[in-house]
Amino acid sequence: MSELFPAGITALTDLPYTLHEAIVRALLYLSWEELPKEDRPPRKMWLDADELGAWFKAVERRRDEQYGTHNSSSGIEDPVENAAAKDLVSGG
Repeated sequence: MSELFPAGITALTDLPYTLHEAIVRALLYLSWEELPKEDRPPRKMWLDADELGAWFKAVERRRDEQYGTHNSSSGIEDPVENAAAKDLVSGG
């Protein structure tokens, strides 16, 4: 990333705010390429924080419905007991 720095700048924290912000945003946008295609926000909303927030909340809801992972109350109710696990617990 240092190839993007102007002459005389050696650290990201020394960059002018506008250049720093542009680099950070570019890295954010590039990171969305790692998301599944259906979870990536459309480019038209990339600069609108409110739309992006709503988009990612919808993605989270969809994932929760699909995988039942986020607000699920079905945790482990009773721990499994076995000799190996009992030896790991102090006082057991």
